[in-house]
Amino acid sequence: MPSTNEKLAAALEELRTLQQDGSGVFSSSQLTRTSRERLVRHGFLREVMKGWLMSASPATTAGDTTPWFASFWEFCRRYCDARFETRWHLSPDQSLLIHAENTTVPKQVIIHSPRAGNNRVDLLFGTSLFALRAKAMPPAADLEVKNGLRVFNVPAALTRVPEEFFTRYPIESQVAARSIRDPSQLLVRLLDGGHATIAGRLAGLFRRLGQQTIADEIVAAGGRAMVVGADVADETQVAALFDQVEAEFGGVDVVVNTAGIMLLSPLAELNLDDFDRNRMENFWNSVQRPPGTTLWQGLVKTNGASIAGTPFTTDSKLAWSATYLVRQKDKRMLVVYPGDMPCVAELWKIHTE
Repeated sequence: MPSTNEKLAAALEELRTLQQDGSGVFSSSQLTRTSRERLVRHGFLREVMKGWLMSASPATTAGDTTPWFASFWEFCRRYCDARFETRWHLSPDQSLLIHAENTTVPKQVIIHSPRAGNNRVDLLFGTSLFALRAKAMPPAADLEVKNGLRVFNVPAALTRVPEEFFTRYPIESQVAARSIRDPSQLLVRLLDGGHATIAGRLAGLFRRLGQQTIADEIVAAGGRAMVVGADVADETQVAALFDQVEAEFGGVDVVVNTAGIMLLSPLAELNLDDFDRNRMENFWNSVQRPPGTTLWQGLVKTNGASIAGTPFTTDSKLAWSATYLVRQKDKRMLVVYPGDMPCVAELWKIHTE
């Protein structure tokens, strides 16, 4: 029969196998019950919470927080991956701190996930996780994995953090901002949400860093935007739309129309009302010039070929076609679209370059 030391040696070998990839946090299921209990009893493992353990040293005293704080972020990612798989992420604030290499462990870390249950998970030494249920995951383009943690990338985080973050963490804010090399990463997100206040805040940050060019681009692209609802099949509503845009901006230079329908039927069964509706919604109401409006310079269509003469079917081609019309800065664009249209931001970027 193996001696006590031999049994402990076997349990340590089991643990060593798990640690070969650098892991220091484990779920209970990764070890046999006998080995797990023996390693905890001898101080080589410490329970973090039910079902989770971390590596420890028998020489560590009960109140020594160092092993836990050294293992916290690894626990965070392993626990969240096990519970939520890939459908979780840290807050924008915490994401920027991670990007700035500030890995200080806060009292509580909020985990956002559509699978969360709005519950707190109490951990060692007064720390905790709070699993906050999110309606949906952010766009994949806004997230990345850093050191195993699912975080917002820097451009997305900078446009999402509250204003007080920049005051509370000035060094981390500057470190994150200095990593921005292409301002278009910020512009797309700022324009997509119409975040004029945030744009001004970020422009000030880049000016303080001496990055005047990026600051100027943010200010130039920020511009102004307004949203007007209208039925593009209704002449009166379209005329009112142009009136509101002209009153706000002084006229329209380019119209981007992505609102359209496609009512199809055999020629013998063609309904003239449907034909007129196709014509009005897809073309006429977006190109008519209501009385009193400033003449605009061109039209870009997405449901067919552009009036600039360039056929296209993708957002990138739409943006290319728009450049045919938008050659100068300070052009005024009217974008007519149903629901979300990601290429609007790309068009606006072209419009300001």
